[in-house]
Amino acid sequence: MRNDAPRNLNPTENWFTAVALSLVLVVLGLMMGAAEIGSWLTSGEWVANPLRQVVDLMLSRRDWSPADTWGGVVVGVPLLGGLVLLLWWLRRRAKVRASASHVDRKAKDMGGSAGYTAAAAAARARVGRLTDDSVTIAPGQVYGRAVIDGAELVTDWRDTVFVEMGPGSGKAGGGKTSGIAIPFVLDAPGNVLATTNKRDLADAVRLACETRGDYWGFDPMRIANHDHGARPGWWWNPLRTVTNPAEAKSLAEIFVDATMPVDSVKHPYFDTKGPTLLSNLILAAALSGQQLPRVYEWLNDFDDRDAITILQNAGLRLSARSLAAAYTAAPEERSGLFGTAANAMEFLVDPAIMEWITDDGSRPEFDPAEFVKPFHPDGSVKRATLLALSRSGDGSAVALTTALVVAVTKAAEKEATRHPHGRLPVPPCVVLDEIANTAPWRKLPSQFSFYGSSGISLTAIIQNWEQAVEAWKQTGAKQLFNASTVRLVGGGLADAQHLADVSKLIGERWTNRHTSSLGHTGRQSSSSPDHEPILSVDELGALDGGRFVLLPAGGYPVLGVLLPWWERPHMDGVVRASRAKYEPKGAPLTVPDPEPAAPVPDPA
Repeated sequence: MRNDAPRNLNPTENWFTAVALSLVLVVLGLMMGAAEIGSWLTSGEWVANPLRQVVDLMLSRRDWSPADTWGGVVVGVPLLGGLVLLLWWLRRRAKVRASASHVDRKAKDMGGSAGYTAAAAAARARVGRLTDDSVTIAPGQVYGRAVIDGAELVTDWRDTVFVEMGPGSGKAGGGKTSGIAIPFVLDAPGNVLATTNKRDLADAVRLACETRGDYWGFDPMRIANHDHGARPGWWWNPLRTVTNPAEAKSLAEIFVDATMPVDSVKHPYFDTKGPTLLSNLILAAALSGQQLPRVYEWLNDFDDRDAITILQNAGLRLSARSLAAAYTAAPEERSGLFGTAANAMEFLVDPAIMEWITDDGSRPEFDPAEFVKPFHPDGSVKRATLLALSRSGDGSAVALTTALVVAVTKAAEKEATRHPHGRLPVPPCVVLDEIANTAPWRKLPSQFSFYGSSGISLTAIIQNWEQAVEAWKQTGAKQLFNASTVRLVGGGLADAQHLADVSKLIGERWTNRHTSSLGHTGRQSSSSPDHEPILSVDELGALDGGRFVLLPAGGYPVLGVLLPWWERPHMDGVVRASRAKYEPKGAPLTVPDPEPAAPVPDPA
């Protein structure tokens, strides 16, 4: 528990008290000044005791003269002007105090912004050669301001970002989508891959993304209804990059993981051999130029054994033998194997999903290898966008979304090897909003830190720690957290154990403990030094107004506040125009008023 009293977050009473006191002082000062100047205009002498003159006026011992009126004008004009300025300042400070977070005063006990500004990011870029010298881009992404001095906090292109904020955590101060996802997509210097489970991100950025380059909206669950119920304007072949058993196994594992919770009890035989069967069929379909729906047909027809022949003709003798063993197994065993594999591909029964991965000869195909190229043939920088929408639950397309995210990031990784220093000259921004719901890639924690070194700017955004544990187990969640170089922990969190761990990472501060006792000799008091958490568990759980704690790799924690899109002048009109065009008609365009948003207090 906090040892200091909570701040008064409702200054209404103080406001009226200040106004009343100011008016009394102004009237008194006005009358005293009028008496002084009036006396000087009349007799050429100053009044020795102007307060007595005021008392005499109030008690009718002295008449008010025309000279007093002129004196009142001379004194009153500047005095009333000063009063107006004073009341304006008091009102502004009252708003700051009313909306500022209760933890802002703790910023001085934490780290400063010096190592996390645009200048620091630019210096690291020059030393580490993070970008191509021939390409001029910003040193990084702005994600907030430091509460202690108001300086902008900026990532560099080697950073990997982990964001943990609860739903609605920012309120008027902005949340993880308005303060992180939308700005990161719009300010990206090159290509963008983004995920989300709601349409708000798509509605906010789509117009700008369509204007600056190719826009690919992957929406098999029609969350944002990109094509208004019509056939999608493009398709993607998940088997395009499968050329060997290892790649087939990787894709099969993605499909299986998407349908099997990470903590589920696995069958020692079927949950091992089933994915192997699926990977062999995926490989056979890919090598024969067929599409993913063909795999589902094989899984539901024991008599169709063309896949074995395809593998044999490709010289994959062991894969063919493994597949033949599954077909010739005992009926019960075979049913278990094929049933396990078919369960992972159950999403293919939805015609709406099938349209996205089936070629009809009339639509362009999305090619991840082409998408991640940093330049157009004419040498200009590409700024294409792929926005993938899905959510877990019945009829989910999470398996496909995950496979698409993996295909693009692996293509970017491969593209990076073709450039100096093994880094992409224009960093692609991968913004994985609601990653635990949209694309829970099991191997992400082990790959996370690697992408930053390849020039791939990766940001993972989750709602709470429980989501991370559900997607990657406790070990994987900690690995993802530790692999991030920029960790942002915001409001709306309620896991006391996790917040206790965060509180320990923030550190402690020294304080004086005061005690008093009443004895025979009277009351005695004493104080002694002690230490307490800088931010306790309850304070972390109550973060509001877009506040967050930055936990950087190799640095001290910093208290920051998000910069939502409506507080960025270059972005506000762009987002409003996009939302006006793509939000469902009839729904009011409601945007938090920037005036009451939680501001960063003045450094003074």
